[in-house]
Amino acid sequence: MLLARQDGVPTAVSRTTQWRARTKLIASPTIYGPLVQDLVLDLPDGPQTVAVQHPAAFLYTAFAQCEPFKVFMQGRYDIQRPTAARPWRIVMYCDEIGHNPVGRDNRKCESIYWSFLEFGGQALHTEACWFKVMVLRSTLATALYGGMSAIFKLLLNLIFFGEHHSFKNGIIVGDGVCIYADYGFLIADEKALKEVLMAKGAGGFKFCPCCRDTCDIKATTERKFGCISGECTDLRILRNQEHTDESVRALLNDLKNDKERLDRHEITKKNG
Repeated sequence: MLLARQDGVPTAVSRTTQWRARTKLIASPTIYGPLVQDLVLDLPDGPQTVAVQHPAAFLYTAFAQCEPFKVFMQGRYDIQRPTAARPWRIVMYCDEIGHNPVGRDNRKCESIYWSFLEFGGQALHTEACWFKVMVLRSTLATALYGGMSAIFKLLLNLIFFGEHHSFKNGIIVGDGVCIYADYGFLIADEKALKEVLMAKGAGGFKFCPCCRDTCDIKATTERKFGCISGECTDLRILRNQEHTDESVRALLNDLKNDKERLDRHEITKKNG
């Protein structure tokens, strides 16, 4: 709309023309590569390439080409300059979306966005401050081993552990503006949280992936032994139940060992 006001409506507006213009735009070079880059998914039927709007390339492009965003970003930067010791926090959001013309559940696409917590509550209440990083068909996510959890692993590696650049090491978006950022948290509905965190969610005995020993209040007395009930409201007790990096690694190691024992038929799903 802004370009149309400045330069007028283009004479050629066919779908093919729009496709060519879009293809040219997403291939726009930046110091972090093209705006849209390839991400390879290792599917059972063979690798498949999907498109990703690279966060660093996007931020660089938006800062250079969108004056209102540049003014806003510079203002937030001046209020709290990120450093390696005190980085900004990246917030991720995902949801399954789709057209639902006949009243049935016809959702078919996974859409993933990101933003900075330091943008502030007022800005984060607007759609313009959430940046799309990927949209892919739900069937692809379902077919991928690990599903949405595997998708997020690839995206987080791209953002924070890139081979040549990452937000952890600092992303230059303009003269004198370098953004250091770390992972903040994930925003999603209960279904998406289950898929991304590979947790059982509300239907699981241990329904909170951040807690070691907090359990479902509906569990039997015998099964609750040694656990904190989910109806507990004492934050001092609940904080003592939080997972640490070490406890998560130990848990994953136990699960790996149990999977190997299951494959060797030493245990079953019932008595494992």
